[in-house]
Amino acid sequence: MSKHVLTEPQGVKQCPAPIPATSPGDTSLPQDGGTLLGDPLKEGNGVILGTGNGIPVASPSDQRQALIAAAQAGNVDAQSQLGDIYRVGDEFTKQDYAEALRWYRLAAEQGEPNAENNLGAMYDNAFGVPKDMAEAARWYRLSADQGLSTAQFNLAECLLYGNGVNEDEFEAAQWLHKAAAQGHIEALSELGDLYRWGHGVERRIVNAAELHVTAALAGNAQSAASLGDYREDIEKEALSGRMLASLCLAKMYDRGLGVPEDKAKMLAWLLWGDERGNRNEDPDVYEELDAMRGFYGMTLSDAIKDEAWALFNQMRAANPVAHGTVAKKRRKPSARRKSSANHVAGGG
Repeated sequence: MSKHVLTEPQGVKQCPAPIPATSPGDTSLPQDGGTLLGDPLKEGNGVILGTGNGIPVASPSDQRQALIAAAQAGNVDAQSQLGDIYRVGDEFTKQDYAEALRWYRLAAEQGEPNAENNLGAMYDNAFGVPKDMAEAARWYRLSADQGLSTAQFNLAECLLYGNGVNEDEFEAAQWLHKAAAQGHIEALSELGDLYRWGHGVERRIVNAAELHVTAALAGNAQSAASLGDYREDIEKEALSGRMLASLCLAKMYDRGLGVPEDKAKMLAWLLWGDERGNRNEDPDVYEELDAMRGFYGMTLSDAIKDEAWALFNQMRAANPVAHGTVAKKRRKPSARRKSSANHVAGGG
């Protein structure tokens, strides 16, 4: 596997300030108790979780005392959260990696998955202990086996680069699939890389594009950059009749993911997918493409729609028969599409 393709993780940056407190109803908290959005500790393969189940870092002293009492009584959630607090430090508590390790270990040894992952990350990043990737990977695996998506991603990164374990791209891909299925953004991006290059999985450009688009729409800059790097490969798949590739290109131009934002090209790829895409590929893909086309058919200006049809006609002339597909009979242009006797878009 080429290291310049799958960037070597740089580890976790130390956070100089406490993680912001969260309200009890904060829906931005990951369902598996993962890292809070905006937590600067979430980086590379040494991902450390945020403030557990949402106990505010800057909580009143009586709440803090109650948390300490619960932790001392053996409550694993309280122990894990107390580890979070000592790891970062706040107005009540001085940052203390040794104490963070102690509380993480107490919870981890009782099988608490967040603490297991966090303890692994402490070893991964040499926070209060000498760096020990074998120990990090051991704790990541224990947490990953319980279904924590962050740990699954961390373990996959260890496997991809042989950090603390034997390098195994195939097992790494399996863990990334599990994490991605739970919506872990970095896992979606990394898995997209594997599909793009065929590492640990069969090389599938369209699958790579779908994963990278999903991650990029969630704010992953690396995925957006990757999409721009292999845009021509995605276009070839779309021109050959892969409707999902057309939909991915439409989303890329709609939001400027790896390409300049261009509504005309966005609509043109929707038109191409509608006419030349294989509708047997996946009914859900067609429904999404058709819905997106219908929305923009009502909201885009006539000038942009005319430009989109002109781009489509250029593509149609250059590709009179899409490889492996049969061109479907064109629908009569509707009034909302104005004089839309033209269709699609070039990618460049």
